[in-house]
Amino acid sequence: MITRTPILAIVFALITLVLASSSRGAIVATGSIVPTGPSGEDTTIDRWYFEVLTPGTITMDIDSWEHDVTAPVGDRWTDLNGDGEAYFFDSVLVLFSDDGDLTPDDYLYSNDDVLPVQGDSVASADAYLSKTLAAGSYVVAVAACCMIASEYSQETYPDSFNFLRSTNGSTVSYTAARGDYELTFTGDLSVVGVPEPSTLTLAALGLLSLGITRRRRQRA
Repeated sequence: MITRTPILAIVFALITLVLASSSRGAIVATGSIVPTGPSGEDTTIDRWYFEVLTPGTITMDIDSWEHDVTAPVGDRWTDLNGDGEAYFFDSVLVLFSDDGDLTPDDYLYSNDDVLPVQGDSVASADAYLSKTLAAGSYVVAVAACCMIASEYSQETYPDSFNFLRSTNGSTVSYTAARGDYELTFTGDLSVVGVPEPSTLTLAALGLLSLGITRRRRQRA
């Protein structure tokens, strides 16, 4: 009989938390958009898979932009996630139906900017979607603007551009998009998948490997 060690119990709990979050309220997910490609000129596109359990309004709200244009010059950086870094991006949300083979034909809705700002956002550059959806499977792409919406079905954003600002909000430069985000889902839904590779999933698999190694050593 196989007995789970405490480490394995933690691993299974983490995997369950990551791969199947269900709520009639809010589900908060976090991720990062990072440069990729041979010279770092491209950027990643995250995909969040979810199931709508009953027909109704589903809301997806991004918080990433950390430059509050309403604040005094020199004091506009707002460290929303507390990481001490002023990296953020002009986000876009692109919703697709999920038939198991994501293509441009699966495109449903998208949003780049929204006014008035929503949630904890400090700028209209944060994307926001609120739509009435039928029960079923969906995937929402999180990325930097500004491709044609249906093109966000691909794995990366080629030759992306975006804004970086210093921590006081005074310096602006253009570069490949990079930054953390928080994505809040609201409605009767279940988030059944996360961007790959997921940091939490990789951590869980690392702990799983460690637990297996320790068990083998104990048997030896």
